[in-house]
Parts: sequence; structure tokens; C-alpha cells
Amino acid sequence: MSARPPFRLPRHHAADDVVAKVFRGLGDPTRLRLLAALQDGGELTVGELVATVGAPQPRVSSHLAALRWCGFVTSRREHRTVRYRIADVRVLELVAAARGVVTDHHAAAGGVGTAAPQPLAADHRPPPADVAAAPALHVVFELGDEECALPVEQVREVLRHEPPRRVPSTLPGLLGVRDVRGSLLGVHDLAAVLGHPSGEPESLLVVCDRLGRAAGLAAGRVRGVEAVAADALRPPATAVPGVTAIAVGGRGLLLVLDADALLAVLRGGA
Repeated sequence: MSARPPFRLPRHHAADDVVAKVFRGLGDPTRLRLLAALQDGGELTVGELVATVGAPQPRVSSHLAALRWCGFVTSRREHRTVRYRIADVRVLELVAAARGVVTDHHAAAGGVGTAAPQPLAADHRPPPADVAAAPALHVVFELGDEECALPVEQVREVLRHEPPRRVPSTLPGLLGVRDVRGSLLGVHDLAAVLGHPSGEPESLLVVCDRLGRAAGLAAGRVRGVEAVAADALRPPATAVPGVTAIAVGGRGLLLVLDADALLAVLRGGA
């Protein structure tokens, strides 16, 4: 009689285990406060985060390490200072969805008990007809002397800009290609694509269109994730490919971009 084969976990188990660990990465109030602080502050040091969330420095550092393991935050060294920022804006959507669930259950229970915290952003369900359109989350970044915004759902990730490998091409603003997680990605100078004076790129926004095609947009510093209200949008004064609206806010004008339109321009109208 042959020996029984050793027990093996299902193939999907390892992936499920990693996903579960990622969700556990959000299972602490201090980590949620750190994400909210980085959402508001853009890029902060450990000392600034300690002052914002009111937790001891060792605890903040430990939670930041967990958030980095999950891929939610990243850091860069500036001389002797380490600055942290949101690495993948999709984590803010996860937190917003969870807060929305809590808020809905609280409302369904008649508001009994402790009030649920306000969500980071409105959920994606259609609002009632008598309610104004909820603000949508956008990634806000600098482009020369101006600020631009892209919808969160169109930004796959934000990386630090590094000089790409140059390749011969006639595509608009193409600086070269860069290996991103095993795939070659075209890196385009967004200022050149929009006809703006080019500055020194600091960030690389990896954007996707509805067909799943991706491209890298070299831009300035990412300021963070902000809600842009629909009633703040205005048509652009001139037709610029990729610019769908101008948002009028407290800091002035904000160019609102669309990844589908931008990728069409980058691919020569494809």
C-alpha cells in the first residue's frame, strides 16, 4: 500500500493569506490616522506624524513599517530626514469604503451608540436626485507653476521619477521606457504633452485607461489626494487634449485631467 501523499494547501491559499495580511495592515486606529495625516499633509516626517496622530515615536515607526510592508506608504531620504507619503492611493478607497459601511450600518440602526466616523470620501453609489453630486477623490500634483488632478481610479500607483531608458520614438513627450514591476512602461513628460513649460520631474504617475492600457506620466511633486466637488468644475478656456475641466478652489485653478483622453494622445490618437 502506497504512503499517503503529504497534505498540500490549495494553490489559492498563499494569495489569500497575503490579501488577509494586507487587510490586517489596516486593522489599527493609529494606522488609519497615519494614512489620513499623509492624505492631508502629502509628505511628512516621523516627527510630524507623531505630532499629528499623538502617538509615541516608536509606535508610529512600527505602524509605518507595517504600512510599508503592505505597499500603502513609501518613503524617501532627504539628507538625514526620511519623509513618508502615500504609495498607492487605492488604500484610501479601501478605507473610504469601510467607513461607508460603518456609516450606513450606523444609520440603519437609527444612530444608536457612538457616532460613526465620517468617511474619507463619499461612496460610489448614485446619490438621491435631491442631493448634489458628492466630491470625487483626485490625485493632485504639481506641473510647473500649476496644479493638476487625475481621478483616483485612473492612477494605478505613484512612484519617484527616475531617468528612463531612452528609445527612438515619435510619440508625444516620450522620455523613454522604464521597467515597472516586470513590465516596460512608456514614460512621457506630461508638461510637454500638455504644451506647458517643462520643469524638473519628481514623480511618476502610472495611469490606466478603460482598456487597461498603462503609461507613465512624469510630473512634479504629488500633493496628495483631495476631493473635488462637481459644482466646482468649469469647462477649460481652451481645448487642450487630456484636460477635461478646470476646478476653481481655495488655492486657485486646478487642471482636471482624464487618463483615457491622455493615453489616446500618447498613442497618436489610437
